[in-house]
Amino acid sequence: MRKAQFKGSKQIYFVATCAETPWITAKYTKKLADEKHFEVLGFRSILMPQSYITGGLSTPDAENKKILLVAEPKIDELAQQIKAGEKIPEEPLGKSWMSTITNPMMYATMMSAKKFAVSDKCIGCGKCERNCPLGNIHLIDGKPVWGKNCTQCNACIGGCPVGAIEYGKKTIGKPKYYLEK
Repeated sequence: MRKAQFKGSKQIYFVATCAETPWITAKYTKKLADEKHFEVLGFRSILMPQSYITGGLSTPDAENKKILLVAEPKIDELAQQIKAGEKIPEEPLGKSWMSTITNPMMYATMMSAKKFAVSDKCIGCGKCERNCPLGNIHLIDGKPVWGKNCTQCNACIGGCPVGAIEYGKKTIGKPKYYLEK
């Protein structure tokens, strides 16, 4: 967001998806908005299925379906509020220790692209490369190769139409969510 150039309205909304709470993400997004001279009309988090598969976390499909059934009306309501230009009431901040202590330690010690690998199922479609928000994946000889700038957002895993991407042994046999784009 710091590097992006924005045109048009200076009023914005932030919508975060999370598996538990947004921790103190609202605080960080407001700080970024202030730097860009935006007026934040709202921040909302929506509980979604656990998808931190590279951390060994995922939930069974039956549980995910329940989570999505609860989330969909909230998403619809939020979309209507945004469409109407309404201000969204603030939600309480989560546990600050997660964002201020745990996350920096995780990024320093655990966040790495070293264990990403692609199987023979790879069709060389390039979706992983296009989906990576950090531009960290490049196709070489039709296969993805990961650089060092990785936050383990898992867009590559979720965007692979054939399930060819794994993260070491942690993701083998775990549910993967294909993101159509």
